[in-house]
Formats: sequence, structure tokens, C-alpha cells
Amino acid sequence: MVHLGWKSIPTTSDTKKGREESQNDIANSIGLISEFLSMHPDGRVLFLSTAGDMYRKQVEDIANEYSPVKPRTNYGRAKLDVEEYIKKTCKHAIILRCANAWGGVVSRNRRNGFVDKLIYNSIHCITTTIYMNLDSVISLVHLSDISDSIMRGIEVLSQEAEMTEVINISTESKSLSSIIAIVSPLANSEIHYAGGPISIVKIDSTKATRMLAWKPRYYLNKENIRDIIDNYKR
Repeated sequence: MVHLGWKSIPTTSDTKKGREESQNDIANSIGLISEFLSMHPDGRVLFLSTAGDMYRKQVEDIANEYSPVKPRTNYGRAKLDVEEYIKKTCKHAIILRCANAWGGVVSRNRRNGFVDKLIYNSIHCITTTIYMNLDSVISLVHLSDISDSIMRGIEVLSQEAEMTEVINISTESKSLSSIIAIVSPLANSEIHYAGGPISIVKIDSTKATRMLAWKPRYYLNKENIRDIIDNYKR
């Protein structure tokens, strides 16, 4: 079973509606996994979790799978609850903790995903308001590299006799100011800096390389940003 997504998102999960959605996500996910395992006791489970919300700090520190976790939002806490359920009940499971995804074509009402939202707003001449310190650092991974990690995880699960592993998936870590510096010259970026706390998320993916033979192919650079901009024009 491959469990990829649910309804709640980090940016709204601490609202009343978001809290309800997070609790429903937990219940629905546990119910789905429980039903699957009742039908297939030796079944394989791959669960897509979060790294960006799991390891958020205010100090320079690279997080690996053994680092303490302290989810910042109800979204992250819900993901962690499902992770813990999987660890207790599944003999064959991989939990992929993914960094901030980017590389998609999104809609105007998109609420999360800093890079994709910044690109969309810049192309469509919409002001982007940033409520964080520009020295804040986020970890990133392209959607194509997430897809690759999922396929590799499925392959490993099909071969291993018994395993339950948490694996980080992240390509690189960049400050908000450096991301803006890459995107701004390529589109009509108008940005309002509201200010806010500093947050540092740097994620180590060496375990993914070792266990899944996973290597990222897409980095946040001008060439790849231009490709996304071209996709909006098609």
C-alpha cells in the first residue's frame, strides 16, 4: 500500500477547521492501514510523511532520522502519530520524510509550498508576503525526485524480508533570500517583507542514498525555474 497524501496542510492546520482535518486524517489513515493489514498481514506499507515540519529549529543543525523531532504544526503532529502507528503495527514499511516539495504547476489558491507559490505569484504579478526572517533556511526536494524515491522505496520493500525504516528525502537547503534571488530575475516578483522568526531546516539524506540508492537530479537553479515558467505558458 502506498499512502501519499491527505486533506490538511501545514499552513492552515492550526486553525479550528485545520485541527479537525488533521484529526480526520489521522483516523482515516490508521483505519486504511489497519484494514489493509487485516487483509494482508504481511503487506508492505509506504507512507509519505514530512521532514520540513518535523525538524524545524532556530539553530544551525543538520537533522537525520535519529534527530529529535518536534513538529511545529498539527499537520506535523498528525504525520508523526501515523508514523508511530505504522512502527507499532507494520513489519514491512518505509516512511519517507520529505522536505519542501517544489517543481509543480499550481493554482492561485495554493496555500503551501513556498517555491511554487513564489513562482506562480511572480508570473501573475501577485505580491508575495513573507512572514519569516529572510535568513531562514528550508530544505527542498523536486517533485520528480520525490516520485523517484517512492518507486525506489516500493522496490526495496518488495525485496526485504522485514523492515520498518524512516528515511529522509531532501536535495538541498537554501535561505529564503537565496531562493528569492534565483526566482526574482526570471519573473516580475513583488515581495512584501512582513518579518518574523528565523527558522532553520537542514536535512541529511545519506540514508536514502544508502538504502534506496536514491540521488537527487533536480536542483533549484535558474534553468529549472525557467522550465517551470515555460510550463505555465503552454
